[in-house]
Amino acid sequence: MRPFPGYALATSLKILVLAAAYLGTARLGLALASLSDSASPVWPASGLAVAGLLIFGMGTWPFVLIGAFIANLLTPGVGLLTAAFIALGNTGEAMLGALLFARIDGIEKERLQISRAAAHGLAAIVAPVCSATIGISALLVAGNLSWNVNLGAIWVTWWTGDALGILIITTLLVALREAKAADYRPSRLWATLFSDLLPVLGLTAAALVLPFLPVARTLLGPAAALGIFLLYPAILLAARRYGPAAAHLVVLAAAVAYVLGTAAGLGPFMDATLNQSLLNMQAMLATFALTAIVFSDIPHQSARLGSTVFLVGCLVATGVFMDRTDIARARDEAHLGKIVDSAMARIHERLLVYSNALESGAALYATGLPVGRAQWRAFAGTINIDGRYPGINGIGVIYPVAPDGLEAFLARVRADGAPDFKLHAASTEPVLDDFADALEYDVITYIEPAGVNAPALGLNVATEANRRDAAFRARDTGLPAMTKRIILVQDAQRRAGFLYFIPVYMPGKPLDTVAQRRQALRCWIYAPFISEVFFREALRDMVEEVNVAVYDGGEVRPDALLYRKISPDTLGGRLAARLGLKAAGLGMAEQVSRVDEGGTP
Repeated sequence: MRPFPGYALATSLKILVLAAAYLGTARLGLALASLSDSASPVWPASGLAVAGLLIFGMGTWPFVLIGAFIANLLTPGVGLLTAAFIALGNTGEAMLGALLFARIDGIEKERLQISRAAAHGLAAIVAPVCSATIGISALLVAGNLSWNVNLGAIWVTWWTGDALGILIITTLLVALREAKAADYRPSRLWATLFSDLLPVLGLTAAALVLPFLPVARTLLGPAAALGIFLLYPAILLAARRYGPAAAHLVVLAAAVAYVLGTAAGLGPFMDATLNQSLLNMQAMLATFALTAIVFSDIPHQSARLGSTVFLVGCLVATGVFMDRTDIARARDEAHLGKIVDSAMARIHERLLVYSNALESGAALYATGLPVGRAQWRAFAGTINIDGRYPGINGIGVIYPVAPDGLEAFLARVRADGAPDFKLHAASTEPVLDDFADALEYDVITYIEPAGVNAPALGLNVATEANRRDAAFRARDTGLPAMTKRIILVQDAQRRAGFLYFIPVYMPGKPLDTVAQRRQALRCWIYAPFISEVFFREALRDMVEEVNVAVYDGGEVRPDALLYRKISPDTLGGRLAARLGLKAAGLGMAEQVSRVDEGGTP
């Protein structure tokens, strides 16, 4: 029989439209790829491919090849040949899935009562093996993947995304094709509004919203996650009253909501990485999809007992899930507590290390020998700042200068190897001393390494209240002191930072009172820090497990942020700890920085 005129054109149009749809869904899936750029745990394109062949015929297979080729070619680093081989694997998957479905679905009900469910299940399990294996092999040969990565995890991610795509999308499209319009007439929907439709919609809405709604999590705690189990009765009711298409629409709604929520870092499926979180979600969606598939295929006369047994099983599963969630959360909270304690200890330890470096500078002055620019540069070279004290931006000396002695001070400094030395302000407005009606000059005179810290040389820290208050606190207490959040003048990137001061007093002077310490002050040894560098060094080798945010003071405000580290593949932890950071024994009892740590251990 010869094709009717225009058959080839109609087929070509179908292929192009389906290829565009495949390309769109494939790109959506790849947007969620994190373990590998080519392997996504969410892959609706596989379901569209199998359904397209089942509905429009095996002759439309080129749409899968075209759509998959373009989608993979758009992936960074994937070449023409690699994209072609991956596309062949996707096409083979679609054809194998369609053939398996048609073969099993054709078995008579007398021989296999749930042949439709078996067809969907077998297609979803077997067909993705083809795509995942060929795709990963092509990426290995092309060098896009190496043998050093976790190939098993990538294969499982690829297979899972494709399998769920078939379970959710193929089943829905096939059911919609076979749906009876009479089941969805407005008159029937209105007649069943209160008995069936509203319960289905209500249960579905609750299952989609409760696990992600902040108010629900606040009021119910971990129990809010149990809202996902409300989807089971919604699926059963939809399948019994409105047919398979309605049940699969409920599953699709759950898939869309759960993907969006999990990708945003919300909900009960969150784990250490985005990939693992989406795999957790897919495992739950698989049970929903299988529920819809099986109960849509069970004859009505067998459904009542099956539904009852299934719902009882769901209640038991809910209890087990709740118990396991509590156990897992308690374990994770204990682990997070250890991480937080370790982080705090490291920060305090790092501050003590830097304090020791500054104390060694103070010891140089305690020798009684003259200290000039050359001597300070030599001292800084001996302590090896970059090698032994990573995270510190430099080490310097600040001299207090009486207003009437400023010109003589500048002359001495210029004669001591800094002929271009100039005084400049940290703020545009001068600040009066709280203890004397005179302008205060506290000048950064030496700073090493000199190159990166040149803009700080000559800075009068007394012209800015934050720097000045910390310096005076160190002077009056005799203990180290730290500024609040500042922007270092030497940091071209204008990142958050802070200064750390240690007072140096003249030998032999009494230091029992505040007045005596003010009178005996000789200078300050100080260190500038860029917060990002300091905390990155202090938390080295441990920040990959947690997200960290450090704020100056007790409030979470953008202008108080000192440091934030968010792992690129972590979307907000299930657990969080908030605590005050005090440098015990360092003279900063009244100054508190807040450290927020959240993670998914």
